[in-house]
Amino acid sequence: MEHGLQPMSDSLPDEASVIDSENFWQRYPGLLVSILVVTLFLLLQGMLVITEQRKNLNQLHQERIQHELNLMSMVAYESIFKGDYAILERVLTQWGEGNKELTAIRAIAPNGFVLAEYRARDKVTATESHSRQLQNRGEPVLRIEIEYSLDRITLDVNRLSIQLGLVSALLMILLGVLLWAVLRITAVRPLEQEILKRRQAEEASRRVSQIHSAVNEILRITLQSAPLARQFQLVLDKLLAIPWLSVETKGSIYLADEKQQYLTMIVERGLDPELLQSCRQIPFGYCLCGQAAHQKAFLCASHVDERHTTRSPGMRDHGHYCVPILTRNRVLGVINLYVEPGHDFTPEKQSFLLAVADTLEGLIRRHQSEDALQHLNEELEQRVERRTLELRASLESLQQARDRLHQSEKMASLGRLVAGVAHEINTPVGIGYTAASFLEDRTRQTAALFQNKELRSDDLKSYLESANEASHMILTNLERAAHLIRSFKQVAVDHSANALRRFDLVEHLQLIVTSLRPKIKPTRHQLLLETPPFLEIHNHPGALFQILTNLVMNSLIHAFDAIQEGQITLTVTLDSDDTVMLSYRDNGKGIEESDRKKIFEPFFTTRLGQGGSGLGMYIVYNLVTQCMGGSISCQNAADRGIEFMICFPKNFQPVTPS
Repeated sequence: MEHGLQPMSDSLPDEASVIDSENFWQRYPGLLVSILVVTLFLLLQGMLVITEQRKNLNQLHQERIQHELNLMSMVAYESIFKGDYAILERVLTQWGEGNKELTAIRAIAPNGFVLAEYRARDKVTATESHSRQLQNRGEPVLRIEIEYSLDRITLDVNRLSIQLGLVSALLMILLGVLLWAVLRITAVRPLEQEILKRRQAEEASRRVSQIHSAVNEILRITLQSAPLARQFQLVLDKLLAIPWLSVETKGSIYLADEKQQYLTMIVERGLDPELLQSCRQIPFGYCLCGQAAHQKAFLCASHVDERHTTRSPGMRDHGHYCVPILTRNRVLGVINLYVEPGHDFTPEKQSFLLAVADTLEGLIRRHQSEDALQHLNEELEQRVERRTLELRASLESLQQARDRLHQSEKMASLGRLVAGVAHEINTPVGIGYTAASFLEDRTRQTAALFQNKELRSDDLKSYLESANEASHMILTNLERAAHLIRSFKQVAVDHSANALRRFDLVEHLQLIVTSLRPKIKPTRHQLLLETPPFLEIHNHPGALFQILTNLVMNSLIHAFDAIQEGQITLTVTLDSDDTVMLSYRDNGKGIEESDRKKIFEPFFTTRLGQGGSGLGMYIVYNLVTQCMGGSISCQNAADRGIEFMICFPKNFQPVTPS
């Protein structure tokens, strides 16, 4: 991209009052230790004071109790010696009512009898008991027991604890304020400044991350396989959803036509219908979008100003980002975003939007290249289609020519068959014709003798012998001719119709040999058959006739051209998987290795310009592989000559095209 992305530096709110306490105490552990030591010292000091005060209070309480017991013992001692126990009880009662801390007073004789007793009516939670034994000359005369309430002492201790706690807390607060003031000056303020800088850096990093995330998302959108308008819509929605751009949910993307000098809106979001109609096409230099395209510069407006020439009734105030999409100083389009009025524009936002424009520039150029490539592909497809039609027409012409050559070859083979069979039929027919003529003459002679009444028994006997011999000769030769005609008819029908049927392979090979004998008979060559007695197959007999005819004619023309006594051997075997193995072997001159590899190619012949068409073996190969569903291979024989191995299924079932 031409425009790099810069960190966002918008002002951040004052966050100095928010301190990262964990990092603070990690940086200043001595301060934490000092505060803990002072706190523990104050707590221990308060506990010592409370303990000392409790001890003092208990001591004063004990002294007071002993004093009370001394006074009470003197009064009780005097009352006992006077023997007036009523006075003792009044004294105890007055004493108890005058001292609220006394809960019970009892005067007990040595025998355990209670002489006088006072018990307070108020309930207490905790008491302690004390007693004094009065003696006279070493003998016990009375025991004074008193019970004191501990509630007042507990209350005094609690009050003292609360006072000391309040004082300690006040001292700790004062100490904390003092320490905070010192730390504020020496450590906290630099730490707050550091935290502020860190938070500003984190905020800038977060915004840069958001920018990169947005750019990556826009790049992902541009790399999708989708129409250009769909990709523009996704990019526009992504821009309108970025919060730190402060854009409204309104915007549009234009494509430029530099020849016509106007912008055409491709996609939009949130525009009013009236504004949408007027902004559908914008000339260069008109309104903010047209000026951005004309000036080829980034334009922004914080309010609706004099540059905003396109307006509508009731239009509220707003601002604009108008970002041109440029490539090599050419305008490809404009991005138009609505922003909040009074928005503060920053270089970082401008840099981001220019980076988005660069991304869309690549997207637009890619689609233009794809459109040009598609147009070129369509043109190439049209050319290829025209060329294909021409080639198809040429191929059809070649196919028709090949079919005609194939048909001519078949007709020539059939013509040779007709000529051979005609020559074969000529002999029995000639003999039968001669015998019939002889019988006719003898019959005419015998009839003349009979009419002249000159017929003798010897003449009749001679005529009957001649008639019997002539009739036998005629019948024998006619049967031979009929056999030749039936063979020719079957072979001719199979050869012309090329029908798939079930037949005896051995009998059919014998018919083929019979039909080919006129070609071999004038020579001293031999055609031998090595077959089983009977082998029924399901295949094309006509194709087999054409194959063997071409092979025999090839041997007679090519293999035996310099040999007087050649031999052709046809061997038939049946493989274990019901595959018929037909071996055709001659002892001719063989074939060169370079020619053997090309023997089944069309128009290949070793007698170029000498009447060879070069289609004989090509037709043989097609008949074996396509018509009979088999295979054929050629190799020079081990001793002399050449051998063709033809393999085809015993029960051939052609595949019906789907």
